Amino acid sequence: MARCRFDGETLTYLEHGTELNIPRDRGLYEPSLIEFEGRYFLTLRADHSAYVTSSKDGLKFDPVSEWTFDDGLPLGSYNTQQHWVTCGGGLFLIYTRKGAENDHMFRHRAPLFIAQINPKTLQVIRETERVLIAENQATLGNSGVCRISDHESWVTCGEGLMRLGKRKGEHQPPFSPMYSAQIRSSRTFLQKQIPSSDGYQGHGGGDYGLVNAMDAIFRGKGSDSSLIENSIEGHLIGFAAEQSRINGGTPVELNH
Repeated sequence: MARCRFDGETLTYLEHGTELNIPRDRGLYEPSLIEFEGRYFLTLRADHSAYVTSSKDGLKFDPVSEWTFDDGLPLGSYNTQQHWVTCGGGLFLIYTRKGAENDHMFRHRAPLFIAQINPKTLQVIRETERVLIAENQATLGNSGVCRISDHESWVTCGEGLMRLGKRKGEHQPPFSPMYSAQIRSSRTFLQKQIPSSDGYQGHGGGDYGLVNAMDAIFRGKGSDSSLIENSIEGHLIGFAAEQSRINGGTPVELNH
């Protein structure tokens, strides 16, 4: 990890912390970092396994250890990414692994799992493991996480039809299917229903409206009622406002 300074034009290196590596294969790579309850957690890919460590300041990390379940047995994730999720006050890991009746999958990259992490022992709590995206004869290793709020995150993942599996060659890029999974805590809906003390909601409630509309579309319970003409007009208004600001407030005429 490196600490840098950016002045708007130049990125300047200041210092770096612990150099993390293992003397095997390609070493450690494809890190995923998150802050949780004042501590930084780092998961790292390796060819034969997956590793985890943590830090108080985000620079000086403890020695890495291989991922295990809370019963001490290896997690079985290897040669693919893992990603973090914080939701509802808990720390979770997104991963793939061996031992899930998935020997037919390339590098055991499906199904995609989620489980809660014990932040003190850095172990996966086995009883919390759930299938996030089911296996369908295609790999699901390289996922992405988008944090929506303290109590909601979305995970997206595209299928890969790589070498193994009955569906090999079914799709050719860029036509592989994409999946989306929503992770919510039980407190999410309660918090959305309780207004703040001053009655304020982001952008007059528009933020919630956009997110709820997108959620309904993803669930198949709604449709996009916005027209492309409305979107273009909204962008033109924004560009005109910026042009007016640059020119000292001079009015800008919009031609429809």
